[in-house]
Amino acid sequence: MKKILITGANGQLGNALRETLPKVEHVECLFASRSEVNIADRKSLEDVKHSYNPDYVINCAAYTAVDKAETDEKNAFSINADALKLIADTFAEAKIIHFSTDYTYHASEGPPIVEEQTTRPQGIYALSKLDGEKILRVCHTRGLIIRTSWVYHHAGHNFVKTMLRLGSERPSLTIVDDQVGAPTYAMDIASMISIIIEKDLNKPYPIEVWNETYNFSNQAEISWYTFAEAIKAETPGFTADLVPVSTEFYGSPAPRPPYSVLSLEKIKRVFGIEIQTWKSSLLKCLERINQ
Repeated sequence: MKKILITGANGQLGNALRETLPKVEHVECLFASRSEVNIADRKSLEDVKHSYNPDYVINCAAYTAVDKAETDEKNAFSINADALKLIADTFAEAKIIHFSTDYTYHASEGPPIVEEQTTRPQGIYALSKLDGEKILRVCHTRGLIIRTSWVYHHAGHNFVKTMLRLGSERPSLTIVDDQVGAPTYAMDIASMISIIIEKDLNKPYPIEVWNETYNFSNQAEISWYTFAEAIKAETPGFTADLVPVSTEFYGSPAPRPPYSVLSLEKIKRVFGIEIQTWKSSLLKCLERINQ
């Protein structure tokens, strides 16, 4: 049996992985919340190393409060960057999967962003996430980095759940229409990770495959406004009018990438993964919510 440690296990990705990873044969999983394993604390990591000694570490823990990070720089870098050094040092013999973000690119226009594109992080959150990537790379461990975008799940706090709640409470909603990207259903990320681990168990990938960065999202591109329209169209109780506005209208403290459509060719080619469209995954998510 191979052992898998999942940090940040109470978040969207952690909860999604709870459904998919146990279905992989010949693995056992330790799903650890922040209170159980604090990735920013060396002793906490060393304790789980000694008691569990995982073969894989899937780091779902992250500081994701994008706007709050602008005034909470120390904590953002501690969790998103400095902790990667602690993880890599503590689990030097394990294979590490770490999640990053489209914010590291901060592209302004297409075509879809390839992994080799120059990064241009804007804001503390984006800078901290890119620093985490760089730290993992210089540690010379086996570290697979997944950059993803607009993540949502049928549980927890996210854009889809917020739209469903506000759509039945308010007469109108203002939704940003000048940010283009691709939503990503957390269950699809979890399925992709489970496939990668299952294939690696059957025939281990060379270190060159592990020490790489891969984009992953659902396919096709939309704006946040179009995404909200799709949610409304599938929800009878969603009565609020939708009003398109610019990013500038909100005046958020942290800058948002205008263009976040990720090229998926690399991950499909290397791991042979089939990727769902955002629309089909949204319908699956809404079905789960309405169960």
